[in-house]
Formats: sequence, C-alpha cells, structure tokens
Amino acid sequence: MFNKFQIDRKYARIGWIMLIPALILGLLHMYSELEPGFLDAKVFALLNDDLSIFSGKDSKTIGVISNNIFDELLAIFIVVGSLLIVLAKEEVEDEYILQLRQESMFWALITHSILLLFTIIFVYGMTFLNIMVFNLFMPLLLFIGRFRYVLYKASKV
Repeated sequence: MFNKFQIDRKYARIGWIMLIPALILGLLHMYSELEPGFLDAKVFALLNDDLSIFSGKDSKTIGVISNNIFDELLAIFIVVGSLLIVLAKEEVEDEYILQLRQESMFWALITHSILLLFTIIFVYGMTFLNIMVFNLFMPLLLFIGRFRYVLYKASKV
C-alpha cells in the first residue's frame, strides 16, 4: 500500500534516538532550569519580550537578541523525532495498519482536545503555561503511544 507521506522504515530508529534523549533533557530543563552556557547565542527573533509589539515600549518587532538555544533545540528534536517515528513505514504496511494509524490519530486528537479543555477550565497561572508547553507536543506523543500500543496488542492476538 502506498501512502505519499510515509518515509522509509529506517528513519524511525533515528526518530527514537532524537526523541527519547530530548524528552528526558526537556523534563530536566523544565524542572531544574538546565541551560548549558555553550548554547548562548545571538539569534534572529521576530518577537521577544524585549521586541514585542505588546511590551508598551517603542520597540521594533524584529531584531537580533542573545538567547540560550537549549530549549529550542530540544523542541526541534522532539518534533522532528516524533515526525520521523509517525511517518516511518512499518515492516508490513497494509490496510489494517493504515486503519490502526487513522484510528490512533483520531484517538490522539480527541484525547488531546479533552486534556486541553480540562486544562483551560481548571488550571491557572504559570502552571497553565507550563502545561501548554507539554500541549505543543502532546498530539504527536499521544499518537505514537496509542499506535505502538494497538500494534503491540494486535501482534499478541
């Protein structure tokens, strides 16, 4: 079965190698504020606290700023790693696997939406913003978890 969005199976391994360390380091970064000094760099920014049109200052919205790029690198590794895993073909890619993919994606979307609504209604302040960071990656991670789980269950039958 041909799906134009799927990539070769070997990229899933690369995705896992990117995703797992990035998730672990991301949690460490979030709770211990780990930021390696060698990742301090000048970066191009469209918007930033100092450049924001909402800051109330006479500031421009585009400029070069100093920033530690550790969190951006982690986010890139999480997104790219997740996409490599999601898009990689399985060993046998047939109609049944396609159906499991579609059901898993729909399940991930519904579950993410319910979690997002729960967070909007019941969580406030900085905790809300911290949870929103997790929500950036949640649809892909929920899909990976659900798809791997249903594949595992299907292989046991």
